[in-house]
Amino acid sequence: MLGLRHLAILAGLFAAVPAALADVVVMKNGDRLTGTVVNKIGSTLVFKTPYAGKISIKWAEVASLETDEPVKLIYDDETLATGVFESSASGDIQLIRQEAEEAPIDLEKVAHINPPKHVSGEGYTFSGNANLGIEVKRGNTDSDKYHLDGELLVRGKSVRYRASGEFNRELSQGDETENNWLVNGTHDRFFTEKWFLYTTLLFEHDEFKDLDLRSTIGMGPGYQFWESDKKNLSLEGGPSYVIENFDEGEDNDYLAARWKLDADYWLGDKVMQLFHTQVGLLAVPDTGDVVFKSRQGLRFPLTEHLQATFRVEFDWDTTTPSADTEEVDTRYYVTAGYKW
Repeated sequence: MLGLRHLAILAGLFAAVPAALADVVVMKNGDRLTGTVVNKIGSTLVFKTPYAGKISIKWAEVASLETDEPVKLIYDDETLATGVFESSASGDIQLIRQEAEEAPIDLEKVAHINPPKHVSGEGYTFSGNANLGIEVKRGNTDSDKYHLDGELLVRGKSVRYRASGEFNRELSQGDETENNWLVNGTHDRFFTEKWFLYTTLLFEHDEFKDLDLRSTIGMGPGYQFWESDKKNLSLEGGPSYVIENFDEGEDNDYLAARWKLDADYWLGDKVMQLFHTQVGLLAVPDTGDVVFKSRQGLRFPLTEHLQATFRVEFDWDTTTPSADTEEVDTRYYVTAGYKW
Protein backbone atom coordinates (compact mmCIF):
# COMPACT_ATOMS: atom_id res chain seq x y z
CA MET A 1 0.00 0.00 0.00
CA LEU A 2 2.92 2.27 0.84
CA GLY A 3 4.47 1.55 -2.55
CA LEU A 4 1.32 2.72 -4.31
CA ARG A 5 1.42 5.98 -2.37
CA HIS A 6 5.04 6.53 -3.41
CA LEU A 7 4.16 5.85 -7.02
CA ALA A 8 1.29 8.33 -6.86
CA ILE A 9 3.61 10.98 -5.40
CA LEU A 10 6.23 10.36 -8.10
CA ALA A 11 3.57 10.53 -10.82
CA GLY A 12 2.39 13.86 -9.45
CA LEU A 13 5.95 15.20 -9.43
CA PHE A 14 6.52 14.16 -13.03
CA ALA A 15 3.21 15.69 -14.07
CA ALA A 16 4.26 18.95 -12.45
CA VAL A 17 7.59 19.13 -14.32
CA PRO A 18 6.20 20.63 -17.58
CA ALA A 19 4.39 23.37 -15.63
CA ALA A 20 7.53 24.10 -13.57
CA LEU A 21 9.60 24.43 -16.73
CA ALA A 22 7.08 26.61 -18.54
CA ASP A 23 7.26 30.35 -19.07
CA VAL A 24 4.68 32.29 -17.08
CA VAL A 25 2.77 35.46 -17.95
CA VAL A 26 0.69 37.17 -15.29
CA MET A 27 -1.83 39.71 -16.53
CA LYS A 28 -2.81 42.88 -14.72
CA ASN A 29 -6.30 41.44 -14.15
CA GLY A 30 -4.75 38.46 -12.33
CA ASP A 31 -4.97 35.87 -15.12
CA ARG A 32 -1.97 33.51 -15.23
CA LEU A 33 -0.80 31.80 -18.43
CA THR A 34 1.82 29.07 -18.78
CA GLY A 35 3.55 28.15 -22.01
CA THR A 36 6.44 29.54 -24.06
CA VAL A 37 7.34 33.11 -25.01
CA VAL A 38 7.63 33.30 -28.80
CA ASN A 39 8.42 36.98 -29.26
CA LYS A 40 7.35 40.54 -28.61
CA ILE A 41 7.30 42.88 -31.59
CA GLY A 42 5.88 46.34 -31.04
CA SER A 43 2.97 46.30 -28.61
CA THR A 44 2.12 42.58 -28.89
CA LEU A 45 3.51 39.58 -27.03
CA VAL A 46 3.10 36.26 -28.85
CA PHE A 47 2.77 33.42 -26.33
CA LYS A 48 2.41 29.73 -27.18
CA THR A 49 0.26 27.60 -24.89
CA PRO A 50 -0.25 23.82 -25.05
CA TYR A 51 -4.04 24.26 -25.02
CA ALA A 52 -4.62 27.21 -27.41
CA GLY A 53 -1.52 27.39 -29.61
CA LYS A 54 -0.07 30.83 -30.31
CA ILE A 55 -2.02 33.71 -28.82
CA SER A 56 -1.45 37.47 -29.05
CA ILE A 57 -1.36 39.45 -25.81
CA LYS A 58 -1.36 43.23 -25.41
CA TRP A 59 1.97 44.05 -23.79
CA ALA A 60 0.40 46.92 -21.84
CA GLU A 61 -1.77 44.36 -19.99
CA VAL A 62 1.20 42.24 -18.83
CA ALA A 63 1.99 42.60 -15.11
CA SER A 64 4.92 40.18 -14.87
CA LEU A 65 6.87 37.68 -16.95
CA GLU A 66 9.01 34.68 -16.08
CA THR A 67 10.98 32.59 -18.57
CA ASP A 68 12.62 29.23 -18.11
CA GLU A 69 15.18 29.73 -20.89
CA PRO A 70 17.20 32.85 -21.81
CA VAL A 71 15.53 35.26 -24.24
CA LYS A 72 16.94 38.04 -26.38
CA LEU A 73 15.83 41.49 -25.37
CA ILE A 74 15.96 44.95 -26.96
CA TYR A 75 15.16 47.98 -24.82
CA ASP A 76 13.50 51.08 -26.22
CA ASP A 77 16.93 52.77 -26.35
CA GLU A 78 18.07 49.87 -28.67
CA THR A 79 20.30 48.33 -25.96
CA LEU A 80 20.65 44.54 -26.44
CA ALA A 81 20.57 41.97 -23.64
CA THR A 82 20.13 38.23 -23.14
CA GLY A 83 18.90 36.57 -19.99
CA VAL A 84 16.11 34.96 -18.01
CA PHE A 85 13.10 36.92 -16.74
CA GLU A 86 12.43 36.32 -13.05
CA SER A 87 10.08 37.82 -10.48
CA SER A 88 11.56 38.73 -7.11
CA ALA A 89 9.79 38.28 -3.79
CA SER A 90 8.87 41.96 -3.88
CA GLY A 91 7.24 41.54 -7.30
CA ASP A 92 9.96 43.34 -9.28
CA ILE A 93 10.90 41.93 -12.68
CA GLN A 94 14.58 41.15 -13.19
CA LEU A 95 16.61 39.99 -16.16
CA ILE A 96 19.15 37.47 -14.91
CA ARG A 97 22.32 37.22 -17.01
CA GLN A 98 24.94 34.51 -16.72
CA GLU A 99 27.64 36.92 -15.64
CA ALA A 100 25.61 39.11 -13.26
CA GLU A 101 22.18 39.79 -11.84
CA GLU A 102 20.49 42.77 -13.43
CA ALA A 103 18.67 45.47 -11.54
CA PRO A 104 14.86 45.43 -11.75
CA ILE A 105 13.62 46.42 -15.20
CA ASP A 106 10.57 48.32 -16.35
CA LEU A 107 8.41 46.28 -18.74
CA GLU A 108 7.35 49.48 -20.47
CA LYS A 109 10.95 49.94 -21.66
CA VAL A 110 11.11 46.50 -23.30
CA ALA A 111 10.80 47.10 -27.06
CA HIS A 112 11.33 43.54 -28.35
CA ILE A 113 11.74 40.00 -27.08
CA ASN A 114 13.28 37.38 -29.39
CA PRO A 115 13.07 39.79 -32.34
CA PRO A 116 13.66 38.72 -35.97
CA LYS A 117 17.28 38.93 -37.10
CA HIS A 118 16.72 42.12 -39.07
CA VAL A 119 15.31 43.94 -36.02
CA SER A 120 18.33 43.12 -33.86
CA GLY A 121 20.74 43.80 -36.73
CA GLU A 122 22.07 40.22 -36.64
CA GLY A 123 21.15 39.31 -40.21
CA TYR A 124 18.22 39.05 -42.62
CA THR A 125 14.76 37.51 -42.41
CA PHE A 126 13.19 35.82 -45.43
CA SER A 127 9.50 35.42 -46.23
CA GLY A 128 7.35 34.87 -49.27
CA ASN A 129 4.94 32.58 -51.06
CA ALA A 130 4.35 30.83 -54.40
CA ASN A 131 0.87 29.96 -55.70
CA LEU A 132 -0.44 27.88 -58.59
CA GLY A 133 -3.88 27.70 -60.16
CA ILE A 134 -4.92 25.30 -62.93
CA GLU A 135 -8.31 24.94 -64.61
CA VAL A 136 -8.92 22.16 -67.16
CA LYS A 137 -12.24 21.74 -68.99
CA ARG A 138 -13.14 18.90 -71.35
CA GLY A 139 -16.44 18.18 -73.12
CA ASN A 140 -18.56 20.95 -74.58
CA THR A 141 -15.73 23.31 -73.70
CA ASP A 142 -12.12 22.33 -74.30
CA SER A 143 -9.87 24.77 -72.42
CA ASP A 144 -6.80 24.92 -70.20
CA LYS A 145 -5.99 27.83 -67.92
CA TYR A 146 -2.80 28.32 -65.90
CA HIS A 147 -1.84 30.92 -63.34
CA LEU A 148 1.34 31.29 -61.30
CA ASP A 149 2.27 34.07 -58.89
CA GLY A 150 4.82 34.52 -56.14
CA GLU A 151 6.67 37.02 -54.02
CA LEU A 152 9.86 37.13 -51.96
CA LEU A 153 10.79 39.58 -49.21
CA VAL A 154 14.27 39.88 -47.67
CA ARG A 155 14.45 42.26 -44.69
CA GLY A 156 17.56 43.69 -43.09
CA LYS A 157 17.79 46.27 -40.33
CA SER A 158 17.81 49.24 -42.71
CA VAL A 159 17.27 47.61 -46.12
CA ARG A 160 14.54 45.56 -47.76
CA TYR A 161 14.47 43.65 -51.03
CA ARG A 162 11.14 42.77 -52.66
CA ALA A 163 10.59 40.60 -55.72
CA SER A 164 7.30 39.46 -57.26
CA GLY A 165 6.06 37.91 -60.46
CA GLU A 166 3.03 36.40 -62.15
CA PHE A 167 2.23 34.40 -65.26
CA ASN A 168 -1.11 33.74 -67.01
CA ARG A 169 -1.79 31.48 -70.00
CA GLU A 170 -5.04 30.16 -71.47
CA LEU A 171 -5.83 27.78 -74.31
CA SER A 172 -9.31 27.44 -75.80
CA GLN A 173 -10.06 24.70 -78.33
CA GLY A 174 -6.32 24.38 -78.78
CA ASP A 175 -5.80 28.06 -79.59
CA GLU A 176 -3.94 30.38 -77.26
CA THR A 177 -6.22 33.14 -75.94
CA GLU A 178 -4.07 34.60 -73.15
CA ASN A 179 -0.35 34.88 -72.56
CA ASN A 180 1.10 37.52 -70.22
CA TRP A 181 3.68 37.85 -67.49
CA LEU A 182 5.37 40.44 -65.31
CA VAL A 183 8.30 40.56 -62.89
CA ASN A 184 9.07 43.31 -60.40
CA GLY A 185 12.07 43.97 -58.15
CA THR A 186 12.43 46.73 -55.55
CA HIS A 187 15.17 47.88 -53.22
CA ASP A 188 14.22 49.92 -50.14
CA ARG A 189 16.65 51.85 -47.96
CA PHE A 190 15.20 52.94 -44.59
CA PHE A 191 16.60 56.18 -43.23
CA THR A 192 14.17 56.31 -40.28
CA GLU A 193 11.99 53.64 -38.71
CA LYS A 194 9.13 54.50 -41.11
CA TRP A 195 10.56 56.46 -44.05
CA PHE A 196 12.47 54.80 -46.88
CA LEU A 197 13.75 55.47 -50.39
CA TYR A 198 12.88 52.91 -53.04
CA THR A 199 14.29 51.97 -56.44
CA THR A 200 12.13 49.69 -58.56
CA LEU A 201 12.28 47.84 -61.88
CA LEU A 202 9.26 46.34 -63.65
CA PHE A 203 9.17 44.23 -66.83
CA GLU A 204 5.88 43.23 -68.42
CA HIS A 205 4.70 41.32 -71.50
CA ASP A 206 1.18 40.80 -72.87
CA GLU A 207 0.91 39.08 -76.21
CA PHE A 208 -2.77 39.84 -76.76
CA LYS A 209 -2.35 43.54 -76.05
CA ASP A 210 0.42 43.77 -78.65
CA LEU A 211 2.82 44.53 -75.78
CA ASP A 212 6.17 42.89 -76.44
CA LEU A 213 7.86 44.47 -73.43
CA ARG A 214 7.17 47.36 -71.06
CA SER A 215 10.19 48.37 -68.96
CA THR A 216 9.71 50.74 -66.04
CA ILE A 217 12.33 52.16 -63.70
CA GLY A 218 11.40 54.43 -60.83
CA MET A 219 12.51 55.82 -57.51
CA GLY A 220 11.15 57.96 -54.73
CA PRO A 221 10.15 58.11 -51.05
CA GLY A 222 7.95 55.66 -49.20
CA TYR A 223 6.35 55.43 -45.77
CA GLN A 224 5.82 52.20 -43.78
CA PHE A 225 2.76 52.75 -41.62
CA TRP A 226 2.76 49.23 -40.12
CA GLU A 227 5.15 46.30 -40.42
CA SER A 228 4.47 43.14 -38.43
CA ASP A 229 3.26 39.54 -38.71
CA LYS A 230 -0.28 40.81 -38.05
CA LYS A 231 -0.56 43.77 -40.43
CA ASN A 232 1.45 45.65 -43.03
CA LEU A 233 0.76 48.91 -44.81
CA SER A 234 3.09 50.99 -46.98
CA LEU A 235 2.68 53.82 -49.47
CA GLU A 236 5.26 55.02 -51.97
CA GLY A 237 5.40 57.37 -54.91
CA GLY A 238 7.75 59.17 -57.25
CA PRO A 239 8.84 59.64 -60.87
CA SER A 240 9.30 56.75 -63.29
CA TYR A 241 10.57 56.35 -66.83
CA VAL A 242 8.62 53.96 -69.07
CA ILE A 243 9.74 52.30 -72.32
CA GLU A 244 7.11 50.39 -74.32
CA ASN A 245 7.92 48.08 -77.22
CA PHE A 246 4.97 46.81 -79.26
CA ASP A 247 4.84 43.97 -81.79
CA GLU A 248 2.96 45.95 -84.43
CA GLY A 249 2.27 49.38 -82.92
CA GLU A 250 4.67 52.27 -82.61
CA ASP A 251 7.11 52.05 -79.72
CA ASN A 252 6.79 54.65 -77.00
CA ASP A 253 8.64 56.08 -74.00
CA TYR A 254 7.56 58.67 -71.47
CA LEU A 255 7.90 60.02 -67.95
CA ALA A 256 5.23 58.98 -65.47
CA ALA A 257 4.13 59.66 -61.92
CA ARG A 258 4.06 56.35 -60.01
CA TRP A 259 2.37 55.30 -56.80
CA LYS A 260 2.05 52.01 -54.97
CA LEU A 261 -0.08 50.92 -52.02
CA ASP A 262 0.69 47.60 -50.34
CA ALA A 263 -1.41 46.22 -47.46
CA ASP A 264 -2.30 42.97 -45.73
CA TYR A 265 -4.07 42.12 -42.48
CA TRP A 266 -4.71 38.89 -40.58
CA LEU A 267 -8.18 38.40 -39.07
CA GLY A 268 -8.39 36.70 -35.70
CA ASP A 269 -5.53 34.41 -34.74
CA LYS A 270 -4.36 34.11 -38.38
CA VAL A 271 -7.65 32.59 -39.50
CA MET A 272 -7.78 34.55 -42.77
CA GLN A 273 -5.61 37.22 -44.38
CA LEU A 274 -6.87 40.15 -46.44
CA PHE A 275 -4.40 41.58 -48.95
CA HIS A 276 -4.41 44.42 -51.46
CA THR A 277 -1.71 45.82 -53.74
CA GLN A 278 -2.13 48.55 -56.33
CA VAL A 279 0.37 50.19 -58.65
CA GLY A 280 -0.37 53.14 -60.92
CA LEU A 281 1.51 54.96 -63.66
CA LEU A 282 0.22 58.30 -64.93
CA ALA A 283 2.01 59.74 -67.97
CA VAL A 284 3.15 63.34 -67.52
CA PRO A 285 2.51 65.90 -68.80
CA ASP A 286 0.09 63.95 -71.06
CA THR A 287 -2.31 62.36 -68.56
CA GLY A 288 -4.09 60.40 -71.27
CA ASP A 289 -1.90 57.33 -70.73
CA VAL A 290 -2.71 55.36 -67.57
CA VAL A 291 -1.48 51.98 -66.40
CA PHE A 292 -3.16 50.71 -63.23
CA LYS A 293 -2.92 47.26 -61.67
CA SER A 294 -4.46 45.96 -58.46
CA ARG A 295 -4.23 42.57 -56.79
CA GLN A 296 -6.51 41.72 -53.87
CA GLY A 297 -8.09 38.78 -52.20
CA LEU A 298 -8.16 36.38 -49.25
CA ARG A 299 -5.59 33.85 -48.04
CA PHE A 300 -6.52 30.85 -45.91
CA PRO A 301 -3.79 28.85 -44.10
CA LEU A 302 -4.21 25.10 -44.54
CA THR A 303 -1.11 24.02 -42.61
CA GLU A 304 1.90 25.88 -41.29
CA HIS A 305 3.25 26.32 -44.83
CA LEU A 306 0.37 25.51 -47.20
CA GLN A 307 -2.32 28.05 -48.10
CA ALA A 308 -5.33 28.55 -50.35
CA THR A 309 -5.96 31.93 -52.00
CA PHE A 310 -8.87 33.66 -53.68
CA ARG A 311 -7.32 36.37 -55.86
CA VAL A 312 -8.77 39.10 -58.06
CA GLU A 313 -6.61 40.87 -60.63
CA PHE A 314 -7.78 44.17 -62.12
CA ASP A 315 -5.82 45.88 -64.93
CA TRP A 316 -6.55 49.20 -66.64
CA ASP A 317 -4.21 50.07 -69.49
CA THR A 318 -4.84 52.90 -71.96
CA THR A 319 -1.43 52.72 -73.64
CA THR A 320 -2.08 49.82 -76.02
CA PRO A 321 -2.12 50.90 -79.68
CA SER A 322 -4.41 48.06 -80.79
CA ALA A 323 -8.06 48.98 -81.27
CA ASP A 324 -9.04 45.30 -80.93
CA THR A 325 -8.13 45.03 -77.24
CA GLU A 326 -10.08 46.14 -74.19
CA GLU A 327 -8.52 48.65 -71.79
CA VAL A 328 -9.84 46.81 -68.73
CA ASP A 329 -9.09 43.20 -67.72
CA THR A 330 -10.48 41.42 -64.65
CA ARG A 331 -9.39 37.92 -63.64
CA TYR A 332 -10.47 35.65 -60.77
CA TYR A 333 -8.36 32.80 -59.40
CA VAL A 334 -8.43 30.17 -56.70
CA THR A 335 -4.92 28.90 -56.06
CA ALA A 336 -3.00 26.60 -53.75
CA GLY A 337 0.44 27.60 -52.60
CA TYR A 338 3.38 27.35 -50.27
CA LYS A 339 4.47 30.10 -47.86
CA TRP A 340 7.61 30.52 -45.80
